[in-house]
Amino acid sequence: MVEDQAGTWTWRFDPAIFGSLRNDETDRRIVDITCPVVAIHGEHSALTSPELATDFERRLGRTMPLLTIPGAHHHVPLDAPEALAAILAWLPETRSRDSSSATRFEPGAAALTATELI
Repeated sequence: MVEDQAGTWTWRFDPAIFGSLRNDETDRRIVDITCPVVAIHGEHSALTSPELATDFERRLGRTMPLLTIPGAHHHVPLDAPEALAAILAWLPETRSRDSSSATRFEPGAAALTATELI
């Protein structure tokens, strides 16, 4: 974290990380991902965008849902922990085996919106 000119704290990122995520090796290997993939995006993220998710989906070669968390920035677990917990409880891969204790995701619940990317 770094302090900005207004005296508030903000996250700082190394822009080189994005170049390392997009290269010939990752482009070749991305199609090897066989597990379910869901993109979770903070509405106000300055680092990711729905277009980035669309590009990833194209490279993945199959549809991938995009869940946008209204009001959240890039660090969704810090900005909207309850919303993220609700999504994780809703996802079949992370849902508790005891369905009575699992939180159900309902569109609009916890101020969430889901967009299916095609």
